[in-house]
Amino acid sequence: MMILALSFALAFVLGFSAHRAGICTVAAVAEVITSRTARTFSSFLKVVLWVLLINGIAAMLAPGVMKPYSAPVFSIYTIAGGLLFGIGAAINGGCSFSTISRIAQGDVHFALTLPAFVLGAISAREFSPGRADASASLYAIDFSDIPLILLAVIFLWALVELYRILRSVAAAGIVRSITGKRYRLSSAAALIGLSSGFLYIFQGRWAYSSKILDYFAVDPAPPFIGTTASYLILALLAGAVTSALSNRQFKASFAGNRWYRNMAGGFLMGLGAMLVPGGNGMLILHDLPHLSLQATIAYMAMVSGITLSLLMEKRLFGRIDVVSCADDKCSLVKS
Repeated sequence: MMILALSFALAFVLGFSAHRAGICTVAAVAEVITSRTARTFSSFLKVVLWVLLINGIAAMLAPGVMKPYSAPVFSIYTIAGGLLFGIGAAINGGCSFSTISRIAQGDVHFALTLPAFVLGAISAREFSPGRADASASLYAIDFSDIPLILLAVIFLWALVELYRILRSVAAAGIVRSITGKRYRLSSAAALIGLSSGFLYIFQGRWAYSSKILDYFAVDPAPPFIGTTASYLILALLAGAVTSALSNRQFKASFAGNRWYRNMAGGFLMGLGAMLVPGGNGMLILHDLPHLSLQATIAYMAMVSGITLSLLMEKRLFGRIDVVSCADDKCSLVKS
């Protein structure tokens, strides 16, 4: 029971901090295009390092606790799925976590992304039934295979990073740091990475996009409603909603000129996620930290799809949203 309660708390913290930092792969690409900086991408790398460190130490100290990670084998589907997911995310205006954040702050039209995502995943299963049987294309990665020297280097980095974070918290004050409207990218990356790392130890792979794929796109469908994973997803959403409410960002709205983009984007995201398999959230929180080559290629393909879409949007409409970063924080300026 203690582990379960702790898992829900970690999911809540993950949702809260992800919303507070405004982390999103689409925004990361927009930052590179519009500001010529890559602070958001740097924060993603930090998330990967935190998860890798936590899981690597757990595997070293308690090998029986960590289950071998089953990674998909690279294929042409990896690139095709990554590109489709990236294009869909750009059309939608956000990836997996940012979609949850937008729903949490009252953007009702983003709720249409989720059923469209399911429809895309089911369509991918129908057109590529062999790929839907993910168990046929998996190989095991043992966490104990992570080089000790790599963990040592990451541990030293983590000490320095933690010192910098604590120094900034001390300077701003603990209460102000927790209740601030926008989290520093480094602080959010640490919270997200540590929460995700421990969640994997306690619950295994639980990212909501992967559970949606398992339930709606794998035959026979495993149980979902009433399972621990479903409650973790609710805790994640509760964290994002709490952040929006406490930040006075919650405002129910329905953009009549965007709903079709959410549906089209969600469909392509589901199609791509099924082919990879997995969305960007699962890649960053689960696959990349466990040194999966397939995940690296898939994520690069997703970034390429987002980049192509945003450049096309800029060419057709003359502008895109500007993402500006300073003092380890990023802000979005609507075009």
